[in-house]
Amino acid sequence: MRAYFAGVFCIFGLYFETMKLTQRTALAFLLLFVFSFRSKAQIAGTFSVPGTFPTIAAAITTLNTMGVAGHVTIYVSAGHTETATAGGYKLYTIAGAASTAQVTFQKNGVGANPIIYAYSGGAATPTSSVQDGVWWLIGADYVTIDGIDITDP
Repeated sequence: MRAYFAGVFCIFGLYFETMKLTQRTALAFLLLFVFSFRSKAQIAGTFSVPGTFPTIAAAITTLNTMGVAGHVTIYVSAGHTETATAGGYKLYTIAGAASTAQVTFQKNGVGANPIIYAYSGGAATPTSSVQDGVWWLIGADYVTIDGIDITDP
């Protein structure tokens, strides 16, 4: 088996040496282009905040970038609090989300509901050009938020 691979690499090496510089450069860019794409594994299953994800923001970022391959339940511990970033959390269309692959953010445990506080450093008003929502669902379908309080003090 090693001899076969050594032969293939040797033949490729000889072929590579006989190529003109422009051909070698083009081949190098082609190989770089082909191998630069990485597949992203979609998530499915049960996760926790804090735990699997340190914050709800981290869970949202993962959903936005990775998508889902099945039902996703993100349990948020009772009593957990965090403050939304400026502009709020933005959950966009989730790749793979469907009636058979729903996303649920749910309180876990006994005690006070988890609370997400609005960002308090802005000065947006209802007539401002930039709004300051706490949790935006922008094209996101099949999402349930259960037992989590959102407040703008």
